[in-house]
Amino acid sequence: MVTRLYFDTDSPPVSPAFDGSWEVTGSAVRRSLDPRKYDGHVLESLAVSTALNSPAGAVDALIAQYTSAPLDSNQTIAGAIKGQIRASENSATADMRMQCVIWVMKSDGTSRGTLIASSAAALGNEFNTSLRNIKIPKNGSTVPTSVAALTGDRIVVEIGYRKHENATNNRTGTFSAGNPTGTDLPEDETTTTANTPWIEFADTLTFQTGDLRVTQAVIETAILPTDGDLRVTQEVIEVAILPTDGDLRVTQMVLEVAILNPTFTAVGTSQVIWIR
Repeated sequence: MVTRLYFDTDSPPVSPAFDGSWEVTGSAVRRSLDPRKYDGHVLESLAVSTALNSPAGAVDALIAQYTSAPLDSNQTIAGAIKGQIRASENSATADMRMQCVIWVMKSDGTSRGTLIASSAAALGNEFNTSLRNIKIPKNGSTVPTSVAALTGDRIVVEIGYRKHENATNNRTGTFSAGNPTGTDLPEDETTTTANTPWIEFADTLTFQTGDLRVTQAVIETAILPTDGDLRVTQEVIEVAILPTDGDLRVTQMVLEVAILNPTFTAVGTSQVIWIR
């Protein structure tokens, strides 16, 4: 079974050093690589400028580094890798195309091995001056260099662009990233619709749940009126969330309210509902 991951908008719990092949990294962002999409998430625009690169010539600019949760077992990654994201260049003379590096990170932040290295290929699959679907890596599905990953290792996907323009002009490349629910981008380089970008591994990859987020919490509240004429006009709920992992994130909470003795007759018993 293939493993499709999404370009999250949240920061990851770790920040490994960028691959050394990138020449422009000062504006690159770090984000999480996630197997899920979320109702509350939207697409974000990530733009990076080359500045006045000197000497003139091709330059590789990193836009974003995406890091997965730790793998839950030893797993060899050898199957084809492919993905899609919308990209644009701010000038047709910038001659930008997809550049990506995909590698496996050890728990100490160093590299276990590179799956897909930076490409020095000639210009092709050039970005439009408005957002348009682009394949990851350049030319699409690619069989990587096999890496025997160990338990606790993470997958790191770094995506940006190569500017082929033989000039020192300041140029900007942009990606439309994020993982909102909805339709995934198709496998083409023509779509302009704002659908969800993704990266897919032909291997079945499984991850630890340490980076799991709480997307729904249910709270039950007991109100015990002590006066027959008491009306409830406002309720304050104090919630204790006891995460068992430092990477736990709460993105949505649902409150369920239970009112005891709705006729407000005498209360003969008390009840406490504990939330654990």
